[in-house]
Amino acid sequence: MVSTLPALSIPDAGRGVDEIGDATPNSCASLEAVATEAVYQIFAALYKEEEDRFSELVNRAKIYLSICTFFLGGSAFKLSFDPGTHSAKIIALAGVTIFIITFLLIITALGIFSYEGRFDPREVVTSFGDEVPADADFRDDRIADIVVAYERNSRLNDTRATLLQLASGGMFLGVVVMFASFVMSTWL
Repeated sequence: MVSTLPALSIPDAGRGVDEIGDATPNSCASLEAVATEAVYQIFAALYKEEEDRFSELVNRAKIYLSICTFFLGGSAFKLSFDPGTHSAKIIALAGVTIFIITFLLIITALGIFSYEGRFDPREVVTSFGDEVPADADFRDDRIADIVVAYERNSRLNDTRATLLQLASGGMFLGVVVMFASFVMSTWL
């Protein structure tokens, strides 16, 4: 069975989440394309990839949070009990500050839990009214729903990934600064 589907436009890479936040399946361009079961499966697989990416990013953030908490606690402990030089304490304070900023980046990445589902089944059923749509029309609408959800989720995952990338750099920098503080307080 072959049907027509409105062509779906993917937003420009420069647009932010808020700019596509109001996107709906009906707001897509109206060029014609052929929708088959194979096309639907491709879009469903694309959505699933983004869903898996979300899970991987959340798991990475949890690991980063554990590592950062460990180093933050150790750094604060060193700062409070180390009889090192004044310079070493200032550098250690800088290290603690870096870990606090990194911790906040990770918490922000974990706090982005707005996630778009493929579609709301209750809303779909109530939209039928007295007449159930043809299978082809129903499939076309679900493909449009998947594309909108994918676009929103992709933007959120990109933001989450950027925050975690900054956090990993912050953890590395924090470790380097704390090591420098340790060297200064031990050998100078």
